[in-house]
Amino acid sequence: MKERGLIFSAPMVRALLAGTKTQTRRPVGPPIRVTGPNPPGLFDCYRASGPGQGWYGAVRLDGRGSGTVLCPYGVHGSRLWVREEWSHNPDAGANCDDHRCGIQGHIRYRASEDLATVDTFAGSARWRPSIYMPRWASRITLELTDVRLQQLQEISEEDARAEGVTLQGGPCDHPDRPVNHRAAVQVLWESINGKRAPWSDNPWVWALTFRVVA
Repeated sequence: MKERGLIFSAPMVRALLAGTKTQTRRPVGPPIRVTGPNPPGLFDCYRASGPGQGWYGAVRLDGRGSGTVLCPYGVHGSRLWVREEWSHNPDAGANCDDHRCGIQGHIRYRASEDLATVDTFAGSARWRPSIYMPRWASRITLELTDVRLQQLQEISEEDARAEGVTLQGGPCDHPDRPVNHRAAVQVLWESINGKRAPWSDNPWVWALTFRVVA
């Protein structure tokens, strides 16, 4: 089965490791392009399949057809590997590089660094963006247990807790502290997706539920 890489910020990686994050939401980005029994075109999506199936109906924006949109992250049972900010450990020696290493002990992860020493370490080794993490360097593997298509503001307080956000500290520590976890998710969402898919637009999102398997 194909494994897909998924980027997580350092606070969310720490939530994964702590077991407090079991869901994530990723924008669909309307309009979407799908193929189906009718000619392909631009579609808007709607809930049509059962829980966890990973495919949903879509209706053509000009009203002349319908089709199917597949979740790009997989279906129930699919696996995702976590991409996070990382670096080679300078103590590993010259034999550790991007192409040959693959030794977990030779990798350092920014999410696990003592925040007081991160900048000191960065002076001797370059932190690498999450997008450039190769599969062999990833330390966390997730298995999808549910896939849903929903509009962002439909998130419940229970699901917001499963997003791993906190009401104080972490990514949501700011003067206007959220009054509940749903509000905290809004703060986190705006910090990541505010420009392309703001909360106020109530965009369609893939709601992914998972468990950590490695």
